[in-house]
Amino acid sequence: MRTLRPAARLLAAALLFAPLAAFAAAPEPAKRSDAIRLALQKGDPEAAVTAADAALKSSPKDTDVLLWAGRAYGQKAMSASVFSKMSLAKRCRESWEKAVAVDPAFLDARSELLRYYLVAPGIAGGSVEKAREQAARIAAIDVTQGHIARGRVAEHEKDLAGAEAAYRKAAESDPKGTAGPIALGAFFGGQKRWAEAREIFQKRLEAAPDDAFAIYQLGRVAYFSGEDLDKGVACFERYLALPVPEDGPTHADARWRKGLLLEKLGKTPAAIAEYREALKADPAHRGARRELERLKAV
Repeated sequence: MRTLRPAARLLAAALLFAPLAAFAAAPEPAKRSDAIRLALQKGDPEAAVTAADAALKSSPKDTDVLLWAGRAYGQKAMSASVFSKMSLAKRCRESWEKAVAVDPAFLDARSELLRYYLVAPGIAGGSVEKAREQAARIAAIDVTQGHIARGRVAEHEKDLAGAEAAYRKAAESDPKGTAGPIALGAFFGGQKRWAEAREIFQKRLEAAPDDAFAIYQLGRVAYFSGEDLDKGVACFERYLALPVPEDGPTHADARWRKGLLLEKLGKTPAAIAEYREALKADPAHRGARRELERLKAV
């Protein structure tokens, strides 16, 4: 049993990935998974697990339910005891494995599995080889996502040159110009190569000054780098003045991120005002609610 506690700590890191990326985009209405998603957005993993159990009981082969059930079990595992953590992790992984068994082309579930396999310990079903297999399967479905998946595996293996090459290919091959550039920018950010991250989106603005996607990403780079904070605030103000691009961040997201930057600038009252505006636009916005609760300004 001596390996259980370190394994559990690694497992906690693995389970952190899925929910964070999943909550921002609102899915189509009237899905069987809605109760799970809404509970997670409200920061209530216990209710999410209850909803997941109920949804799976009535719809055990609904891939969207399986996707969100896996996220619910993963989120709940973050605060569970060591022994419960391992059980919940198994349910998390098995939910996504069932989802891709039902629909082999379900990229969201395959991406969750890849991340899980990379950082979960072997005792919880983690495996770099399994992650590589997922990357190959993802590439057979979507070229850009395949490059991103291979980049993640290479980055995990400390092959930074291989990871950069994969992310560059993702950026070049992305027909929508969103996921690939974000992956490359995130890689540069992880290496503290902020100038290169910024350059990706500045070049887009030179070609199209009202490229809302690029404007938003430049604001994010300002926040994570801690550089040009005032310019970052201006980016989010510009984004708020433009129509939201297809599949892009909402205006509530922009207000939340603008608030984060204002806090870094020491303008807490202005930040609180932005968080409140974000909640007005989206009452379920998890980030804005979290910041207001932290600042005791709800």
